[in-house]
Formats: sequence, C-alpha cells, structure tokens
Amino acid sequence: LANSLVNTVSDVLRKGNLLGKKLENLNIQFSFIRTDTSLSTEQGVLRNFIDSIDENINAFKKTHEYYDVLGQLYIEFLRYANSDKGLGIVLTPPHITKLFCELAGVNKGSVVYDNCAGTGGFLISALNKMVRDAKGDLNKIKKIKEEQVIGVEYQAHIFALACSNMYIHQDGKANIINGDCFNNEVMEQVKKYKPTVGFLNPPYQVDKKRDTEELEFVLNNLEILQPSGICIAIVPMQCALAQKGKKYELKRRLLQKHTLEAVLSMPGELFSNSKTNVVSCIMIFTAHKPHPTNKETYFGYYKDDGFVKRKIKGRIETPKWESIKAEWVSSYINRKTKAGFSVNKVVTANDEWCAEAYMETDYEKLENSTFEETILNYASFLFQNKLSFEASKKSLNEKQIFLNINTWKWFEINSIFKLEKCKCYSATELLENGKDIYYIGAKKDDNGIMQRVEYVEELISKGNCIIFIGDGQGSVGYTTYQPIDFIGSTTLTCGYNYKLNKYNALFLITVLDLERFKYSFGRKYGKTQLLKTKIKLPSKDGQPDWDFMESYIKSLPYSSSI
Repeated sequence: LANSLVNTVSDVLRKGNLLGKKLENLNIQFSFIRTDTSLSTEQGVLRNFIDSIDENINAFKKTHEYYDVLGQLYIEFLRYANSDKGLGIVLTPPHITKLFCELAGVNKGSVVYDNCAGTGGFLISALNKMVRDAKGDLNKIKKIKEEQVIGVEYQAHIFALACSNMYIHQDGKANIINGDCFNNEVMEQVKKYKPTVGFLNPPYQVDKKRDTEELEFVLNNLEILQPSGICIAIVPMQCALAQKGKKYELKRRLLQKHTLEAVLSMPGELFSNSKTNVVSCIMIFTAHKPHPTNKETYFGYYKDDGFVKRKIKGRIETPKWESIKAEWVSSYINRKTKAGFSVNKVVTANDEWCAEAYMETDYEKLENSTFEETILNYASFLFQNKLSFEASKKSLNEKQIFLNINTWKWFEINSIFKLEKCKCYSATELLENGKDIYYIGAKKDDNGIMQRVEYVEELISKGNCIIFIGDGQGSVGYTTYQPIDFIGSTTLTCGYNYKLNKYNALFLITVLDLERFKYSFGRKYGKTQLLKTKIKLPSKDGQPDWDFMESYIKSLPYSSSI
C-alpha cells in the first residue's frame, strides 16, 4: 500500500505537468511513506489513516473548495512539534489571506505573486476570488489557474506541501517554484508572468546576524511587480518602528523606489496558533513609484478582529469577523480618519510607521465610572497591603462635579512631569537579605507590587510619582501611582511633579491609561515615546488644573477610602 501510494502521487503530479527537478524533489519528500516505521510496522495503520482522511478531510473539502487545508494542517503540526520556529516560519491565518485579497482588490485580471509561498495560503485565497470574479467563464478560469498565480518557496518540504495544496484545488501547481526568490534566474522566470499583485509573509528573523531581513523580501517582491502593482506584506512591528540600523535603511530604500500607501496594526495574538509571540503589521505599497514628499499614508489600528481564544482550539473566528473585515477594508479604501481607529499622516523613513504613534485618543470613553474603578482598585491595593484600615463607599466631597472634556487642553507628558528611569535590573539578588521595601515591576495588578526585597539605597526611587510601564507582556502602556518609596524595574519610568498628590494622581492615571492601546510587546512605552506623548487635561491659565482634578476625585464614591 505504501509503495502504491507514493507511485500514485508521482504519476498524478507528472500528469499535472510537474516534471524534472520539481518531480524529483516531490518524490523525495513523499518517499518517507515507504520507510516510516510508524506507518509500516503495525498492520492497518496506513489504511486506517487514508480512510480517516477520506471521511473527514475530503468531505470537508467538498464544501470548502478554496480552504487552505494543508496550510491549516501544517499550522496544527507547528503548534505541537514547533520544529520550524527556528526557521522563522509563521503561517498566515486564513482570514488574513482573504483580507489581503480584499485590500488589493484582486479580480479576474490580477496576476498574483508570492515570493515566500509557504503552503500556498495567499495563492489559494487569491485563486478563489479570481475564479469567482470570472463568473463561470471556463476559458478565463483555465487561464487564471495556469498563468495568474505564481509562487516561490525555498524550503523543499514546504514546497511539497504547496504543490500538493495547489493540486488539491486542481490548479496552479506548475507555477510553484522551489528556489531562492533572490536568485536572478528565478526572478526572471517570474517576471515573464507580469505580476500585478504581490502578497507575502516572509520568514521572520531568528538570528539577527545571519537571517535575511523581512523588508528585503518586501523589496524583492516589489521588484518583480509591474509598475503601479500593489504589494501587501505582513511583517513584525519592529520593521515599522525602526529608526536606525539595517531595518531603517531598508525603510529608506523602500520609499526611494515605492509608495507606502498604508500600514495596519494587527491583533497582538494573531499568530498564537503557531505559538509565536510576534506583534505584526500589514504594509501596503504601490510598486515603482517613489514615495511623494507630501504624501499622506493611511494608518489603521486593526487590533480587534473579533476572534476569541479557546483552550486547545486556539484563536477561532466569530460571526463578528465579516462585519469587522468590511469596516477595515472600507476605512482603508476611503482613507477614513477616526479617533482611536485610524489616521492619515505624512511620514518619512525616520518616523514610526504605525497608527499608535499618530492616532488621537478617544476621550469620549471617559465617564464617572472609569474614574471610580481607578479609585476602587487603588483602595483595594491599600487594604490588601495594610496601608489603610477603613473601607467606605462615601466620597470626601459630596458636591457633584461634571466633566466637560470639550474644554480640556493638550499637554506634553514632559511638560507635566520630570521623568526618571527606575534602577533595578533584577530583584533576584535582593530577595536573599530581607523584605524591607516594595519592589515594583511591569504589571498593573496590585499597583505593580511584585514582592518585598532588601533596601538598597542606590536603587531607591522616591514615592509620590506616576509609574509608566514601558515593557512587559500584557501591561506595557499602563500606569500606576506609587505613594511611598520603592525599588523599581528598569522597564519603568517615574513621573514627578511637586503638585502631585494621591487624588489628582488617580485622575491622571485614568486619563493616561487611555493611551494604553498605542503600546504593545512590539511597541514599547519607554522614555523616548513618553517625550512625544500628549494627553488632554482640564486646564487653568494654560497649565493643568491640579485643583479641579483633586476635587473631582474627592467627589466620587470610595474616595474617602484612599
């Protein structure tokens, strides 16, 4: 049965015009079926395996004609084996491959190229959209399948998956090339097809000294496209943020030759099904048109795709996705500006390419309940750590005070606070000789307290300050108020002002936490970013109205408990 299976695969691929080195490569990749002991030593294993595929996968495929079956199978494999994490392989979720097609406006006339084809996910989604647009024109559909999807894949075993995947969909396999996309012969071979749309999810750098930069692959894809072709790439957020080094130089080269149309910030856990913590963004370019000096680029904060995380299953789609996708595409096409969601901005290679850097914060979210929650959290911290011994829902000032955000003014963070970095690189050594002072780390819960540690004078940060959490999975971008002296992690920055007290501080951290959405594990909230940040506050005589902020907090429930 094993011999018959391998021979049949070879015969079918040969009839599909896969000849020469391509066929030889594929025969090598499938030859393990003959020799793998887990398939050959126990009676009936291979037969039962084939029956299971026929019953479950083939039946599914009949109702999901252009679903990337092998791509999903490989994602599941990576979740458990994770053998290709060291190669930087991060397979694109199917809903994102379909989003690419919508953003690029793929139609029956498009010629789509992926220079990092992987299992063929982008090509299959493009093929689906192109065939649908052909509306039953068999001649056109035949041409689409034979000439209008092209892919290059370097890894031999993944190339085998891509060819098999395309065969499952009965098309396009002859245009998958096993080779190096930077090779001149490969590039010339692809150029003959005259691609108009480029899609890619390049290998992500693991070894920064040896691995090819992600933006090198983007430049390579753009080089192949026809003038005015559209290239869409999903890359690590660091590529968009770089302001020095090789990534910056690649940003500069991109703008010298091509136009940056848009950058879309993607959900933080987009690749969690592959057990990868990469924070990513989508970049969209127009090929062979240098970026105009005064061109506004569209930046979208596309962080919520409506997916939910489920144990074992990972991230799964919900009915919300289709309406979310429609909003994303419409906003990009029409270049809409919306507070907290999107913005248009003139940028150069020296700038950050992400919505988080330029979007206006939506202050309409502020309500009495928002501030009350801050007060309650702080009061809970005080009781839990025996810094307070009375609990009351009463306010200190029963006079009702209203917020009028329309009268507030913008202030730069560095005009409000004197900023100082905390000094402790590691609390491990401080645990050995005592528990004399709080160690504050990169977390929002329990007011940032991690543990009590040894008192070391040179590591002390003075209390009565706002803490800005600059790094840390899940907490980056949040703030806390520290009333007493402490030792803090170097990922934290302290903000001091002689007018600060515990009441106006809680007002400030409520407002500052609105900025949280701009930061992530991919974009830190360090001192450099703080110097550029502006927030909106009540004002008096051109300065923050400290008295109003204090009075307002004192008018809210639970304020008597702090």
